[in-house]
Amino acid sequence: MLTFGTDSQLATRFWSAVKTGTSKDMRDNWAIGYTPNFTIGVWVGNADGSPMQDVSGISGAAPVWASIAALMHQIDPAPTPRPPHGLVRLAVQYVQSDSEREHASSTVATTATSAQPRLVESGRDEWFIPGTEQSVFVLGPSDPAELTTPPATASGSATPRISQPLDGTILALDPDIPPANQMLRIASTATAETSHWWVNNTRVTGLRNTRFWYWPPQPGSYTFELRSADGRTVFDQVHIEVRGAQWAASASTNTHNP
Repeated sequence: MLTFGTDSQLATRFWSAVKTGTSKDMRDNWAIGYTPNFTIGVWVGNADGSPMQDVSGISGAAPVWASIAALMHQIDPAPTPRPPHGLVRLAVQYVQSDSEREHASSTVATTATSAQPRLVESGRDEWFIPGTEQSVFVLGPSDPAELTTPPATASGSATPRISQPLDGTILALDPDIPPANQMLRIASTATAETSHWWVNNTRVTGLRNTRFWYWPPQPGSYTFELRSADGRTVFDQVHIEVRGAQWAASASTNTHNP
């Protein structure tokens, strides 16, 4: 349950697999999944086709699906199915950055008193196809130091460039995922002394770190620019498009620095 966490409407006490879905404008939603003995599908919506009010798959169809699955499991319980033959089971960790991945990999065999990396999600066992095993995963952004620096100009100074997002990026917001978990990473090779960020001709203020920060996307078209301190020179720009549901203003008005 990576999307909704381990404490959600879909966290059953028995083996199950389930997927939710929400249509555009939250018109209707569904949850389809299965247990070892049953396949269950739930649709939630208005019979006349009119949109529902802020009801997504996790808040609409998911509770119904979970209730039906729990009832059917009581009627005809089944043990956890055996994993497919040939898979490899391995304990994995989830860390914040690439540098912490290296640290975690080097301390797997050390004692509990050794310095440990920051875990951004609880470790657990995962299953792998032989040859694809990986004991540490990076869930957070890359370290700022990993950003590449553009070549220097004839005068010896490097021209600031936008490294994230890429020009032409199209994003689709998921109404089932909290807005705070869909922040877009904005990154550059610039420093605070050389440039400032602008979005749709409006200067971004209040950033503690101008090399990378997080922006709450809203549906629409956006132009991100790196400009000189006086705002007259544009060093680099990218254009992106965001599609999907409109978040409430209270959840989307603030940028975030790491």
